[in-house]
This record gives sequence, structure tokens and C-alpha cells, in this order.
Amino acid sequence: MIDEVLDFNSDFPQLNVFRQTLEKIYLERLLKKADGNRKAACRLSGISQSQLYTLLGKYNLPGFGPK
Repeated sequence: MIDEVLDFNSDFPQLNVFRQTLEKIYLERLLKKADGNRKAACRLSGISQSQLYTLLGKYNLPGFGPK
């Protein structure tokens, strides 16, 4: 996952950019791993549902499952 963010052939990212990019990748993989189950996603990540939705909004990521 880190190799996706740190490409030594390009400019080295600032720390805040690195953290945000890594956090977004983490959330994208969490969404896939949880397979639409919010409680499972929260259990896997150790965060509350409200924290999860805040992060999804921050990175403009979709919610869970079909609407």
C-alpha cells in the first residue's frame, strides 16, 4: 500500500499529502473488504460509524451497498 503512495521515480510527497492519500486507499480497501456491511467495516477498522461516514465524505467515497 505504501509503495502506491511513495513512488521514488517522482517527487517525494509532503507528509500531509502522504497521510491523506494513504487514508483514502485504506478506506477504499475497507469498503471492498466489508462488502457493504457497515458494522463489519467499523469492527475491522476500529472506528465508529459516524467517524466512518465523516471520512467517506472527506474523500468523496460512496457509502455501503445498493440504495
